[in-house]
Amino acid sequence: TMATILPAFAAPKLSAPLQRTETITVTSTNQAAPCNRANTQPEAATIEVSGGLTSLDFDVSGNGGQPTLRVVNKSNGDETCVTADNLSGSQVELSAAWEDGTYGVYVGDRNGESHTFTLSIR
Repeated sequence: TMATILPAFAAPKLSAPLQRTETITVTSTNQAAPCNRANTQPEAATIEVSGGLTSLDFDVSGNGGQPTLRVVNKSNGDETCVTADNLSGSQVELSAAWEDGTYGVYVGDRNGESHTFTLSIR
């Protein structure tokens, strides 16, 4: 089981255990669907999973705003979206087992505001 974060986010060849952190600034447009606010952003990371189901934990946090996290399977278009709310505040987490494939990771702000968020992938 292996996960590689491609150069958009980090050095080309990283194998499990995988841990990277990147700080990105988000300026989202205000759209109706919360995940669409992540759609307005450039790809924050590309992850390639190979060798069977791989557990990855995504965490987005900041000192303000309400982040949205969108992970898209580039092979089949399936996507997973997590949005902060009044209880989670300025943090969202997504933990799952991912099948082989290439995934795009996008971060936005639920309210279409500009904030600095830290994206961690473990």
